[in-house]
Amino acid sequence: MRDGPAESGLPVLWCDGGSRGNPGPAAIGFVLIDGGVVLAEGAHPIGVATAALAEYRAVLAGLTAALDARVDSLEVRTDSRLLVAHMRGEAPVRSESIALLADEIRSLAPRFALLRYCWVPEAENGAAHRLAQLALRLA
Repeated sequence: MRDGPAESGLPVLWCDGGSRGNPGPAAIGFVLIDGGVVLAEGAHPIGVATAALAEYRAVLAGLTAALDARVDSLEVRTDSRLLVAHMRGEAPVRSESIALLADEIRSLAPRFALLRYCWVPEAENGAAHRLAQLALRLA
């Protein structure tokens, strides 16, 4: 079951990242949707990284796209439980490379009136997952 409301009414940023090998060639995908309308989407290889780093890079790219689209409140949905726990402050970040990305993401938070992180099962994260997998083929 999803960790959050079924429908918050907020614009939603769906994010996913993955790698072939851990670390290995990696890629990200994200889709920003407001009221059923796609405001932005992106997918691209990010070089060699772990799957966890790719997840964080996907959120960072998606938040940047949301700011460019002038979205002021947002619900971030990802299938990474650890990322959600880190961004909610429920678990310590132990990896230095992830801590740097988490700090970058947190630095964007004050630019949103509301920023909420929700975990969703991988099966519900289809659009972002497909984009990340397409980009991974290019990696």
